[in-house]
Amino acid sequence: MDETLFTFGILTFFVAAIFLLVYLYVEKGTVFDPIAISWAGFIIFVPGGMITAAIYSPNRYTKPILGYTTGIIFLGVFAYVLGLYSGRFKRLARKIPTPTPTLSSFQLIAIWSMAVPCFLAIAFGGSYLPGGLATVVQGLSMGFLGTIALTSLMGILSRQGFFLKVAMAASTIGCTYLVLRFVFSRRPLIGMMVATLAFFYREKVIRRPLVVRLAFLAVILGSGLVLGQVLAATRGARLGIVNEQGDAFGNAALRQFMGGIQINWVVYEYIIDQFPESRPYLMGSGYVPAFLFWIPRSIWPDKPDASGWVITQMYYNESRPENNLAPIFVGEAYCNFGVLGVVVVLFITGKFVRLLNTYLVTNSHNQVLWLAWLLASPDFASEWRGDFTSMTVQGLLRVIVFLGLALLMGTLFRPQIQSMPQPGYRLYSPRNY
Repeated sequence: MDETLFTFGILTFFVAAIFLLVYLYVEKGTVFDPIAISWAGFIIFVPGGMITAAIYSPNRYTKPILGYTTGIIFLGVFAYVLGLYSGRFKRLARKIPTPTPTLSSFQLIAIWSMAVPCFLAIAFGGSYLPGGLATVVQGLSMGFLGTIALTSLMGILSRQGFFLKVAMAASTIGCTYLVLRFVFSRRPLIGMMVATLAFFYREKVIRRPLVVRLAFLAVILGSGLVLGQVLAATRGARLGIVNEQGDAFGNAALRQFMGGIQINWVVYEYIIDQFPESRPYLMGSGYVPAFLFWIPRSIWPDKPDASGWVITQMYYNESRPENNLAPIFVGEAYCNFGVLGVVVVLFITGKFVRLLNTYLVTNSHNQVLWLAWLLASPDFASEWRGDFTSMTVQGLLRVIVFLGLALLMGTLFRPQIQSMPQPGYRLYSPRNY
């Protein structure tokens, strides 16, 4: 075992845990707020990657630069914390457009009725489009799936008719099956599970005694770990629960799961070793696809590749590798801009997370906004894993359709409070923030 890296991993874990506890107990935050989710993701993928790499890859050839790699991590954490606590952005948060706090029965059914046929049209007709456009449109299917799941959850918890609730539940199950069977993406499952359990927690559990709350949070965490393990173990096998190495909870599968965290640190060290000696910095080109993902390569053939894809090609020395590696968020900033880029990118990230946190806390009564956030929160936590394009685009696509339709419905049909679905979805009251 690499005892030095293991020690650094434990130290990094405690540093992040302290900041998480400061937010929860000093700032009176909740575990589902963006700042808390961000620190949780950091703990899983950064110190988690360090500790697992120390155990499973003790003889890495990049071991001699360990002091440099860990130093960059602590520098990035310092910049992130500085950005996080350099302002609250209350005034700016109030200027951001906000969807209607809840949906009337008409709005709910209308959005659901639009999302289902749109999803089915993409699922069965998207493959007939040109390659680049098909990829973009296929990404929208995740947005319609998220819309179906969230409207179904709202409908099931409201006083809709029994047969409508059954139809909504069936549509979510059926469309999820189609995604797993044909689109072959498993990521939406974790977000849908988290959104369902976390929304129930905020609705029914949050005012219960501490023991009950902790027990339910343990259920959410355990469910996420089990589902994550099943998805990791069955990667490459459609709808199976047995992988080629054995059952999903055997020793080999568990080792594979840990390896999925460990590889992030190994790739991060590889990046530090290769840039800029063997390859010049990407100078931001690795971030371009995250913001211009909607432009197909058939229209822009020379569109830059995402950082993760560039690193994967380098790591495997192949032009079309089968896997896509993630260099952790700090490593991606480094391969684009160097050490100075780590400081700047992490500082900006801290400010963005604070703005998002203030926006959501200010609108803590808004069930539409919070449902969308809970659905995307696993992708948000996984930003620390990288790569930025993959995590950002997929998470954004899953909620942007729902939020866009909710904004449209709120503009066209402004419901009176009496017409809201019952029981009301009012979450805990907004806090002074």
